[in-house]
Amino acid sequence: MCIRDRGRLSVSPDALKSNLSNYLNEFRVISQTLKTARTRKEAASVLGISERTLRYKVAKMRPIFGPLEWP
Repeated sequence: MCIRDRGRLSVSPDALKSNLSNYLNEFRVISQTLKTARTRKEAASVLGISERTLRYKVAKMRPIFGPLEWP
């Protein structure tokens, strides 16, 4: 839950924990799929997203988790 406090946006610890958990789970699923798929197109198809979305998600994760192996 987000709360405004003197013009700043505050997020509850539970919301942060939930968001982090979702982000880590998404990273785990994407990285595992990239390891098992033969092509990027196949990986995107398995994940149910477009190749472009997959590229954007991997680029967004790269600064945090480092480079991922692409098929």
